[in-house]
Formats: sequence, C-alpha cells, structure tokens
Amino acid sequence: LLGAYEGYPKTSPLGRPINTDDPLRPDGDYGVSKGFGELLARKYYDLYGIRTICIRIGSLSNDDKPIKSYEKLFLSHEDAAWVFKNALKSDINFGVYFAISDNPNPIFNTDSTKRALGFSPKQK
Repeated sequence: LLGAYEGYPKTSPLGRPINTDDPLRPDGDYGVSKGFGELLARKYYDLYGIRTICIRIGSLSNDDKPIKSYEKLFLSHEDAAWVFKNALKSDINFGVYFAISDNPNPIFNTDSTKRALGFSPKQK
C-alpha cells in the first residue's frame, strides 16, 4: 500500500510520519489490492450505508518482537487485539486508520486512530 515511498520502511520521504490521506504508493499487487479494498469499502458505505473501518496494521511477528528493518512499524499482539476490538465496538461509519505500537520515530501517524478509536498503544 505504501511500499514505493522512498526509504520505506525505515524512513518517510515526507519529512514526517505518513498519514492515511497521503497518496497510496503500492510496490506490488498486494498493496494495490489493499488500496482497492479501501476504495471498495468507501463505495459500499457511500452507496449502501455499509459501515467499515479499515485498519492499516504495522508489522506483526510470531514472537511478538520487532523485525529488523521494520522496527518503526512494529505492532504488538496486545495492541493489535486492542485496536480491532475497539474498532468493532465503535460507532464510526467509515474510516481508515494506522495501527502501530508506541515506537520511537514512527513512520505512520496514528493521531487519528488515537482520536477516533481511543487507541493507546502500550508496547514498544
């Protein structure tokens, strides 16, 4: 979805964390399909009122530890469970949000996730 940004996943070429309203920059078919899914969800909400929350998750690992080169994208199991649980409980009609743990120098901006879903990442 964002892999074609220069320097990704180590840095953001924007000079700030990437926001959900920044242009999509997929580097493969998988990223294109994720972007298409978000557009399709938007269409179904706008035309038919089907509520959808899209969560752009960071990097999850089996051992719940950051993967080298993806430290700025790390999302702990606990934080992932929390954000999905609260998204399901929310009364938001449509939204796209980033979910990463409280990492130093994050590459994604989670301010809207914190505001809309009350996201309060616990793990670093």
